Amino acid sequence: MEGDKLIIDCHSHILPRIDDGSQSVNESMELLNMEYKQSVSRVIATPHFYASKHSVDRFLTHRQESYENLLCGLEKKEDSKYPKIVLGAEVYYFPGVGKAEHISKLCIGESNYLLLEMPFCQWDQEVYQDVTRLIEHQKLKVILAHLERYHEFQKKKEVWNEILQLPVVIQLNADSFFGWKKRKFCLDVLKKYDHVVMGSDCHNISRRPPHIEEARQVILERGNVSLLGKVDENAKRIWQA
Repeated sequence: MEGDKLIIDCHSHILPRIDDGSQSVNESMELLNMEYKQSVSRVIATPHFYASKHSVDRFLTHRQESYENLLCGLEKKEDSKYPKIVLGAEVYYFPGVGKAEHISKLCIGESNYLLLEMPFCQWDQEVYQDVTRLIEHQKLKVILAHLERYHEFQKKKEVWNEILQLPVVIQLNADSFFGWKKRKFCLDVLKKYDHVVMGSDCHNISRRPPHIEEARQVILERGNVSLLGKVDENAKRIWQA
């Protein structure tokens, strides 16, 4: 492990056969092993939740079954070491999510942190009001999944700026620290905002494996130790909430 630091992957699709992520228990175990080798000691499993496809209760049942299948596989590998796992969800935005019943059941672990995947289009006042309702009325702490992926759609930045002024947590994908354009965006976000965390958003061992270690190195080389420390402290708060 990287010293005594608690390194946490705040966004992953490591649960088997529940979404477009891992397609088998063996693949899930390999992803976890890859994370462990990158000094990741905690992984938040965040399978996709689409309100148009699932009820909350059905999703939770499916998630639990997937998790238990993974645990059975891990128990058979007694000599292997893996990061600890906590369950959450990546909730895709839908109109009215701010008023949706039972949405809090999709928070990470026993916390009130909700990972929200925003719409890949120009954000408007309806989107802003939904995020505000989640925070003010449902008393949730909203984590905006992979913020860097929405920026190109925001031709008008008014609502973008309004949402980022809310008490939200920003999650950045590790892979986005490699391409020069998104890397600059991510480093600028790290410098500008206090509440930022990192996730691998890993889906499989071939095309979308975890790259947490490499992204941390980019931050150290292009930014500084304090930026990385901020990421770790923010993730720790979520894990311990």
